Amino acid sequence: MTISETSELRPNGQLTAGAETLLAQLRSNGFESYSGLGLDGARAAIRGMIALAGPPEPISRVEKVAIPGAARRDLHGQLYIPDAPSPLPVMVYMHGGGWAIGDYTLVDPIVRALANRSGCAILSLDYRLAPENKYPAALEDVYDTIKWTAKNAHRWGLDSERIAVGGDSSGGNLAAAVTLLCRDRGGPALSFQLLVYPALDHLYQNKSFQRFGNGLLSALSREDVTWFHQLYSNTPKELDLPYLSPLRAASLVGVPPALLVQAEIDPLFQEGAEYADRLAAAGVPVERKILPGMFHGFWRAAGVLEEARNALDDAAKWMRRVGNRTLC
Repeated sequence: MTISETSELRPNGQLTAGAETLLAQLRSNGFESYSGLGLDGARAAIRGMIALAGPPEPISRVEKVAIPGAARRDLHGQLYIPDAPSPLPVMVYMHGGGWAIGDYTLVDPIVRALANRSGCAILSLDYRLAPENKYPAALEDVYDTIKWTAKNAHRWGLDSERIAVGGDSSGGNLAAAVTLLCRDRGGPALSFQLLVYPALDHLYQNKSFQRFGNGLLSALSREDVTWFHQLYSNTPKELDLPYLSPLRAASLVGVPPALLVQAEIDPLFQEGAEYADRLAAAGVPVERKILPGMFHGFWRAAGVLEEARNALDDAAKWMRRVGNRTLC
């Protein structure tokens, strides 16, 4: 199912007091836009925002893992295992950052909270970044990790029949794209997907880009999105590919149930709304949660925004409910 507000932005489009204060704080610390900072500056800026997530929660078990990947190199990830009865469902989670900035330390407090609250193990992945490694490097890394997880889940008391994917922003793009890839390549089967304000297309003139693309009310602008797309893709034409822009997939039939978490004040709002509608039309169970007055990036600010903490709790409840079923 999907909620009724699938395609329209709310009329006010105003930040909450907390979100406005946080955005002003970021601006006062020198953050104007990712694209304006350049690659090195953007990578430094996102590292400086890690503290916004708050202190990391204790969790029963954390292990660093090495995963055989493409180009004869190991991928690295961090596996979070909560204190819950085994075999546990496991989610492969991808951090955001425009495919070009950040790493799994960026979302460490987030995945700890999700794992503890959901009873689902989470493997947080350090996929290869652009522009050093352009499309499809990151996507193939995610796919290799899912295959490795399916083969090795038993080593940690995890359930190879209940593998999920999740991610925020560009990580949400990778999560959505890999569900298509797994479907089209005949597996591994996935049980569910958590998509947090995902990047799903490149229509820079839709309603939400028109309203929020100037970046004045959000930590993401039209210029940022186009810059990140240029860093990730090899050619502009490649942006039409469904594994890069999942909203352009000919069919979404056969992908797993989804929870879509959206910030209201976000250039990517419209494409997320349309994706939810297309999932529902394809017969895919989908729930959609809109956070009024939140801007793109709020998910990583649970240490300062109550709305972010509540969104994490809600996502974990959904993961627990869906993960306890055998959906694949």
